[in-house]
Amino acid sequence: MKCAICMSKKGQRDCRLINSQVCSLCCGQNRQPEGCHGCEYYKDAKLSRNYNQVPAFSTMEMEDDLNLQPYAFSIESILCLWDNSSQNRLKDESALRVLKMLLDKYFFHDTNVSDSDEILQNGFEIVSSRIEEDITDISNETLCKIISVIHFVARRRTTGGREYLDFIQQYVGMRVAPGVRVLPNPAKKS
Repeated sequence: MKCAICMSKKGQRDCRLINSQVCSLCCGQNRQPEGCHGCEYYKDAKLSRNYNQVPAFSTMEMEDDLNLQPYAFSIESILCLWDNSSQNRLKDESALRVLKMLLDKYFFHDTNVSDSDEILQNGFEIVSSRIEEDITDISNETLCKIISVIHFVARRRTTGGREYLDFIQQYVGMRVAPGVRVLPNPAKKS
């Protein structure tokens, strides 16, 4: 039996949308969340997003561009603010998840970004609202590239604990107001 859509290849998959057999190419090209949900061939696009492929500035570009650095520091200082509000008990995986949620919002243009974990949802809301308050003078494309390079650096720095968050707490500091960060007092560390 030929594919009911293209009529050129053999139909090998039962399609819920048209109640007939389709080829794998037409299956992939015609998927719809509402009609295909539950089908063994359907995968939720959010689950298959490759955040590592989102365009990003290189670490060298960020290091060399004194105009971009304050934006990255601003976002990282907001992550520090969220971490402090959680008594510095967050793990790097939480920061990485919030960075992905930010990419869902700003790069993938999801209108409803949420997480069932209350701590992650709170973190996303804190970081997202402060970004909208603090970073108003750059394009969405530039913002996405900055978030993406921060995500890259966080992934590279962590070994599963708090390596990234401890690093930014020490060298970036916590946001206290737009454009104002406070570094920890090194004398307090014992």
